[in-house]
Amino acid sequence: MPSTKRYLFVLVAGLVLCLSGTLAASNGHEGHESVEKSSFAGQLWMMNPCPGIDKSAFPIDGTNLLRYHEGGNNVSIHLRFTGKGMHGDNPVKTYLHANAHAAAGASFYDMPFESVWIEKGSPNFKFLGTIRVGFNPDGTGFANIQGQDGYQLLCTNDRDDDADRKHEDNDKDDKD
Repeated sequence: MPSTKRYLFVLVAGLVLCLSGTLAASNGHEGHESVEKSSFAGQLWMMNPCPGIDKSAFPIDGTNLLRYHEGGNNVSIHLRFTGKGMHGDNPVKTYLHANAHAAAGASFYDMPFESVWIEKGSPNFKFLGTIRVGFNPDGTGFANIQGQDGYQLLCTNDRDDDADRKHEDNDKDDKD
């Protein structure tokens, strides 16, 4: 995976750009629970790790949705990014999601994430790792990939154009 390691900076920098920014949070109350839901634009860069595919990095533009649900002493955090872009002449779409349940009151939360990448005309692939998500003292959100060696790029060798929808159909935020 030498070529993958070479592009690590591009991958991590792209995901940091995608997942950080000023969040316009809206507060809702469901019973005695507190829900914060934030949406913001993002961009990330990726490369297709499958054999025989052009290894140049390509951009994806999309939208992040961050949901923080506090109930009593526990929180549920859900982060989702959906985006589209082009890799040369091939359209690409992606879906990234992360979930965690933890004790309330922490300044950040480490969450495993999975992303599914569909590149028309090429095998699909996944990007897996850990994202640290939290809120700065001024209320803005942040999300950063953790660890340079703690990620995986996996060629799935399938060409299912709806692979991302299979994840979205099970995602509570998609039903809101």
